[in-house]
Amino acid sequence: MGLDWLVQSKVVNGRTVEPAETAGRKDLDPKDPEAIALAEARYKWIRASLTDPGPCPVEPPGPGGLKSILDILKGAAWRRRKIYDAEVRNWQGLKAHYDCYSRPLEEVMPLFATGDPPVIVREAAADRQDALARYVGLLGSCYDFRGAALDYDRNAVTGHAAYVMKADFPDELYLDREPAEVLELADDLSRALDHYLEHGDDKDEDSIDMVQAAISWLCFWGRAGHGFVADY
Repeated sequence: MGLDWLVQSKVVNGRTVEPAETAGRKDLDPKDPEAIALAEARYKWIRASLTDPGPCPVEPPGPGGLKSILDILKGAAWRRRKIYDAEVRNWQGLKAHYDCYSRPLEEVMPLFATGDPPVIVREAAADRQDALARYVGLLGSCYDFRGAALDYDRNAVTGHAAYVMKADFPDELYLDREPAEVLELADDLSRALDHYLEHGDDKDEDSIDMVQAAISWLCFWGRAGHGFVADY
């Protein structure tokens, strides 16, 4: 499934504040034309990014004969099974996502209207647009950021930071973070972006946009007192 950063609620004076409240979300009547337009836009965006995960992975066969005993004693069979189970879980998530959004809009609309948070909403107040993830996680929340967009092996900026600056982004991106740590990650990404823009051999616009989007998102939620959980 890859990496998603899931914004967490916070507690203020003993009261739980959900991300939607911080973002200034306002619910809309599902019959409202603006609400329907939001749902249609989200549906088209998801459909455009759909990829058929294909058939379920098949467990690789183990060695036969006496080698099977050594396979068990060395723990290779257990490790192979663990890897296979993880592949199946990942496939199941991708398959459920694909099957769900392969359906016509009218069949998906109830999901948009009842999700948590619902998609048919004013997703953030006009002055809080940085609360919205420009690269949305697979779980469907408009607040959760697709951290996989910053994987160092696919993003030129974080790749530059990992290989040229010797930064620890391969590990940093996969950590759960409290609000202060969210802001630390934003600072780290800002330094990486500045260094890349000054010293990088190329200027990959998609990678730059992903990092800039992440910085804005991290700054909003960190300053607002919300941490996130890294889900992968």
